[in-house]
Amino acid sequence: MAAIVGSDRPHIRHLTGLRAIAAFAVITVHYQEILYALAPITRHATKLINGGGLGVMVFFTLSGFIIAYTYLDRLHPFSWPEYGRFMWARFARMYPIHLTVLLGILVLWLVAGRVGVTLPNPEYYRASSFAVNLALLQGAFPANPWNAPAWTLTYEMAAYIAFPLLAALLVRIRSVSQAYTGATIVALAGTGALIGAYSYTGNQNIGGPMFWIHVATEFACGALMYVGWQKAGFGVSIRWDVAGVIGAVALAVVLWERGDSITLQLAVVPLAIFSVMAVAGSSGPLRGFLSSRPLEWLGRISFSLYLLHVTCRSVLRQLIDPNDFVDSSLVVRLGVIILFFGASVVCGALLYHLVEEPARKWLRNWLARRTAAQAAPVDREATAQR
Repeated sequence: MAAIVGSDRPHIRHLTGLRAIAAFAVITVHYQEILYALAPITRHATKLINGGGLGVMVFFTLSGFIIAYTYLDRLHPFSWPEYGRFMWARFARMYPIHLTVLLGILVLWLVAGRVGVTLPNPEYYRASSFAVNLALLQGAFPANPWNAPAWTLTYEMAAYIAFPLLAALLVRIRSVSQAYTGATIVALAGTGALIGAYSYTGNQNIGGPMFWIHVATEFACGALMYVGWQKAGFGVSIRWDVAGVIGAVALAVVLWERGDSITLQLAVVPLAIFSVMAVAGSSGPLRGFLSSRPLEWLGRISFSLYLLHVTCRSVLRQLIDPNDFVDSSLVVRLGVIILFFGASVVCGALLYHLVEEPARKWLRNWLARRTAAQAAPVDREATAQR
């Protein structure tokens, strides 16, 4: 779920802002018990809050859109060197921060054992599952993720690996209508497959093998919508703002009324997918709001924030139990809520500025230096022959 910045393409600020909204939707799901304890009125929005898991669908769609925006032209025609550079760039974005958080959790687990503190779900912390998590395979095997949100990384990396195959199909699209029709068909077919599978199995847990369908559907739709936008000349219009707001309101109403139904959550996946195209094509207030500096900054740190927020919550709860404040004044209770959310943002920002961005730049610069060093002897030989 990398930040929306291409190396030689303009930064799409409003999509980065959308990323921030999606990240906070997911975080709110994981912090809902704190909200319910300290602000009981939020229980009225339980169904809407539970629908925040759709933020992950937005992440996958955004990823397909931006990967196509940044790399489609580079990976067609296909070449192994270019593919290697593409995968290295994806590794540089994803793995250093994953490894940092994973090792941090290992240290916390070791310290907790020494001081007699029992971590939630102690059965998760086994050497075998650590090795699987280290290899980014936690979503492909029945191994518990040491870092709960990191299950998505397996699926995202798989989408990156398969992207050249998708690119070979995308470059054959000749018109806007073909691209948008393709996105519609994939969205409806994927959503139908998910609903059918859940109805057949009775499995009410979003996750596991079913997310192969999720990532294939949403990543492909994101890429198809980018191609449609490209064929339309990257046009923007206030009509996209209107469509985006209507879609967001419709999504909120459905979730408010029936957000406790997994089937209904799946049925509105196409709306979550559509939100990416609506934001990309917006030109008015929606674009302005999502391009604002606070949202853009939150979108930039959203990957770090997403990967770290559950660990941050767990550590903070060992220090401050929200249930100790249920009878406190409203000001104190709101202060505790802000503390939990704010601490997650601060930790995410530190992780972004100290690890994610420096590591990404160092690894990409290392590859650039290595490539230049390998090319230098060839250039000298060609010069000598001339």
